[in-house]
Amino acid sequence: MNVHVEEEKKLIALLVVIILSLSLLYIYSSNVKPEKVNIGGLPKHIGDYVEVKGIVSYTRNITNGVLVYIYDENFENKTTLFLQFSAILHPGEVVIAKGQVVNYRGSVEVVAHDEKDLQIIAKYLELNLREVLEEPENFVGMHIKLRGNLSAMRMSNYFEFTDGFNLIKVYVKNGYFGERNVYIKGYYENGVFHAENISLEYNGTCVALNELANYEGKPVWIHGSILSYFYYGYLKDGVYSLKIVSDKKLSSGYKVLEGELIYSPYTAQYELRVE
Repeated sequence: MNVHVEEEKKLIALLVVIILSLSLLYIYSSNVKPEKVNIGGLPKHIGDYVEVKGIVSYTRNITNGVLVYIYDENFENKTTLFLQFSAILHPGEVVIAKGQVVNYRGSVEVVAHDEKDLQIIAKYLELNLREVLEEPENFVGMHIKLRGNLSAMRMSNYFEFTDGFNLIKVYVKNGYFGERNVYIKGYYENGVFHAENISLEYNGTCVALNELANYEGKPVWIHGSILSYFYYGYLKDGVYSLKIVSDKKLSSGYKVLEGELIYSPYTAQYELRVE
């Protein structure tokens, strides 16, 4: 019996040591100050606890966390943040992360263990038109903020159309503004439905929106509701100008606009879709 008692005492002592060690480690990690490091300097800090600032360019959920690609403010250097917790981030947001620098399969990453190790300091990346238009491909898909003089907005030739389950873009040559629940005759081509006639009534057969690809280039009728109309104008700053698209008609004049930069294959232009 004494042997078992001695073993239990040793086990309890070992557990106490482990608990104390973990407590001390937590206290240390909670109070230690990370070294502020630029993204380009991370390879020299493998194993160190650092603080890094960057612009989110891409995120991907994985089984045990989130992978986030970030750039420095000049878009010259990038790295990966491995967040070991759930987080919702968007391209264009500016973040500060604290974590340990590791070399994972030849790639330098910063591993953040807790939600308190991540801070979003800007929801939109603030830029000027020159920066965006000189290298627009760097900012496609990002949430950005721009300043400039907005021209008078006009009704777009496009609107979004839905049957309650599917969503398509419809092109109307001279634009349309009217009843939302309509029947439309036209043809589907390259992902866009080209409207030739819009009616409030039609007694014939309509093609489901999710089957339009099977009728490419052929005249058909569709039925549904106009989800949103589009207005467009141009934001200008000196010699630079960018197309602005919104589902609301914004007043002209000096504006600070926030939205997502997209490339539209329909107009072959970069556009800021205001949110």
